[in-house]
Amino acid sequence: MYDIQVILDKNSEHNIESAQISWYIVLGNACSWSNYETACIHYDTYKEVLDSL
Repeated sequence: MYDIQVILDKNSEHNIESAQISWYIVLGNACSWSNYETACIHYDTYKEVLDSL
């Protein structure tokens, strides 16, 4: 769990809503997991080639 208040306090010069921060965290996590899933698919697809290197 992220402490959004800490992020708001550290960036007080910007007009950022806590809902925006929550959304960016969720979006970033979703993108990371998507990239991880894609990497796993590529690894499974090319596993024999990668193992032979």
